[in-house]
Amino acid sequence: MSAELSRTESLSLLTVSAACTAVLVNTWQTNGEPIYASLALSGVGFAMSYGIIRWTGDAFMKAGRKGRDMSKKVSVEMFVPIHAVKLEAT
Repeated sequence: MSAELSRTESLSLLTVSAACTAVLVNTWQTNGEPIYASLALSGVGFAMSYGIIRWTGDAFMKAGRKGRDMSKKVSVEMFVPIHAVKLEAT
C-alpha cells in the first residue's frame, strides 16, 4: 500500500470535500435542513479518514499494528491504522 494518494483519489476526495463544504455553507446561510448538514459532515469525515488511513498506514505496519476482521468466518488480519480512526472519532 502506497502512502501517497493517486491523482484520481486526490481529485475525488477534493471534489467530495468541496461539495460537502458547499452544502454546509448553504445550510448554515439558509438555516436549512439538518439532515443535509449531517450528510455533508459525514462526507467530510469520510474524506479525512480515507486520507489519514492512507498517509499513516505504512507507519502502523512498520510498528506491527494490525487488526482482525471479526465479521468473517475465517479470521483475516488487516494492517489498518485502526487507532487513527478511533482518534479521529473522539
